[in-house]
Amino acid sequence: GLVPPGMLKTSRALNVTSVLVDPYEPDTVYAATLAGMYKSTDAAKSWDRIGASLPDQMIVAMILDRTRKGVIYITGRDGVHRSEDGGMTWKPINRGLATTNIR
Repeated sequence: GLVPPGMLKTSRALNVTSVLVDPYEPDTVYAATLAGMYKSTDAAKSWDRIGASLPDQMIVAMILDRTRKGVIYITGRDGVHRSEDGGMTWKPINRGLATTNIR
C-alpha cells in the first residue's frame, strides 16, 4: 500500500529514503520517498499520502523531533521544511541557507 499500483513499474517506486517510527505513538510510521511523504497509523499495514502541499515531492531525508510530538523535518530540492502537526501542513525554514537544494 505504500507505493501506488501505477508507480510500481517506475524507477522511483523503490526509492524510499527514510522510514521512521513515531517515538510517541509506535503504531505511527512515516515514510519519505522520492515521490512524496506517507504516514501509517496502523503499524505500516496501510498508508496515507501526506505532504501534498509541499512544493517538491522528492524527499531526500527526514527526521522526527524526539522532544516534541508531531514535529517532522524533511529536506529535498526545495530546502528544509517543518511540520508541527504530524505532516498535515508544512512550512519552509530556509532562511540563511546558501542553497535550498539539500540532498
